[in-house]
Amino acid sequence: MSNRWTVLGLALPLLAACGDHPAVLFQLNNKTVGPVFLSPGGLQSGWVSIGDAQGAPLLMVAPGCAANETPQPGLPIVAPEPPGPQRLEPGSTAELRWDGLVYRSVASTGCYEQVPAPAGRYNATICWNYEDTHGGFEEVCTIESFELATTPELVHNVIATPAAPTSLTLQNVSAASVWINSSGFDVSNPSWLSLRDPAGRPVTQAGGCTCICNRTCALCARSAVAPRPSAEELPAGQARVSSWNGILLATVTTPSGNTCALPVLAPPGSYQAHFCWGLGHTGDVTGIGADSLADVRCEDKGFELGVNTDVVLQLR
Repeated sequence: MSNRWTVLGLALPLLAACGDHPAVLFQLNNKTVGPVFLSPGGLQSGWVSIGDAQGAPLLMVAPGCAANETPQPGLPIVAPEPPGPQRLEPGSTAELRWDGLVYRSVASTGCYEQVPAPAGRYNATICWNYEDTHGGFEEVCTIESFELATTPELVHNVIATPAAPTSLTLQNVSAASVWINSSGFDVSNPSWLSLRDPAGRPVTQAGGCTCICNRTCALCARSAVAPRPSAEELPAGQARVSSWNGILLATVTTPSGNTCALPVLAPPGSYQAHFCWGLGHTGDVTGIGADSLADVRCEDKGFELGVNTDVVLQLR
């Protein structure tokens, strides 16, 4: 089942509570049988992030001084250590209100002033976490458009949970070493493991350098130089193991033409684990020169998400 949004029409009490400008109340209901977890904090730093109609995140917190303060150039802004995730038990509801205010820069002072956001269409990204078996957290998000001044309340019901994790193993049971890459570079030097969805498309897993829709995120550090290939030995009798939690990154294109990522639960169905290895390697394994796979072999293993939780390819 999919997660669901409900739009409620309780405009008068909400508008009265927030003065003469519109506001929106966000609610998240845990309709599952286990707890979910929310990032604490306010808008843009917690479990709700808002962007404009073009997909640009709104400025909810002034990054420098307020308009009635004296600018202090060069003064570092130290973010406090964030508290742990907020636990939301089954049947419980979390609420977060946007008062309809944003910050804008004041050119004459270099500071910021808080002003009412103009009425119109906005996009909200709502994120929550499931606790995994290792004590970590697996984030899932949804995105929804709403009209400021005409949509006073949005309620999201969490009704789905991730599939059981799938363990993916490449096991060398032959009498000789093989060589693998931890990350792929091209067809001739592929990663030891990649995934394909039921339609044959590559599965992009959550994590790494990704910008979640409607969140303000720093630029990732990227090198202009292509990464150096690095082959790793997988000796006889050993294995390389990975795990997939059934969460993937969906690419969303904003009206402005930019793209952002949304971690979502993978739909059920038949997936393919694509294993690749080399019978040899070329180049220097001292860490100075490039080292690529040689005599590359690949093989697919199909599995049903949530049903086949242990996928093993043995190299004989």
